[in-house]
Amino acid sequence: MLKASPTTGPSPKDPGDSAAGLPLESELFAVLGGDTKARIVARYLGLDGLGGTTMYSAGHEFGVSGERARQILSEVAKRLYGSRPFTPVLDRTISFLGQYIPGRAEEIEGKLFSEGLSAVPFRLEGLIRAAELLGRTPPFSVIPTKSLRLVYRRPGPVIKNIVRAGQRTIGHRGAATIGDVLVRLRDADQEGGPEFVEDVLSGEEDFHWTGPDRAVVLVIFRGAESDGQAHPEDPVGSQSGPHCGLASWDCQGLSHAGLPGAPRSAAGTLSANSRVAG
Repeated sequence: MLKASPTTGPSPKDPGDSAAGLPLESELFAVLGGDTKARIVARYLGLDGLGGTTMYSAGHEFGVSGERARQILSEVAKRLYGSRPFTPVLDRTISFLGQYIPGRAEEIEGKLFSEGLSAVPFRLEGLIRAAELLGRTPPFSVIPTKSLRLVYRRPGPVIKNIVRAGQRTIGHRGAATIGDVLVRLRDADQEGGPEFVEDVLSGEEDFHWTGPDRAVVLVIFRGAESDGQAHPEDPVGSQSGPHCGLASWDCQGLSHAGLPGAPRSAAGTLSANSRVAG
């Protein structure tokens, strides 16, 4: 298990072009105030790169109550509200991520570490909260499937759209390739290409691969709810729906809805019979 140091975490392998050689965690720690209060806020929101935790756990780790931790978060948030502090490492990190989106969160987090931008594989949910807190607009979303965390550039129900396309294609044909699913998607939902569609369907327990080579085998859908109708011309994605899984925290209410750290799926056959939430 990765553990933070008394400040932010272990030293980076290679600071690369980070400002003054500082990893992202150290820059955010300094912006928060560089004291014990900053550590509590960083731990709670995941600005230490470790993904965030509950208010009680963040306070307990540093010897204060959950209520005191909430008060500290409120103080720091009010101090930073409306400001846009100079954070060159944060800005460079957000820019760096653009070349790897869409993709798997775990792999992108590893790239931040290997490039020396962060001292640990920095959880992207914490990066989103850091950007929101410091007056930036996160240009991506972290979207959980049943077994993967995926990163996408465009907010919206893209995961639901891809799953529905898979359901309808397989419901109509009995089986389908990734290419079959792609042609049913609107252009906006095709941004990630076949690899992203494959990751989405691989992360859903309702789809089963018929063989180990996912590039050529069929995907079989089992157990999901179907209306029994074929919709060959119906573009998937015309339905409105809530954004899937964007990590967010409400500075006014000081509530936090973090994402669970779903494990990466193992290679090979996937199978299950659960339903997709609609």
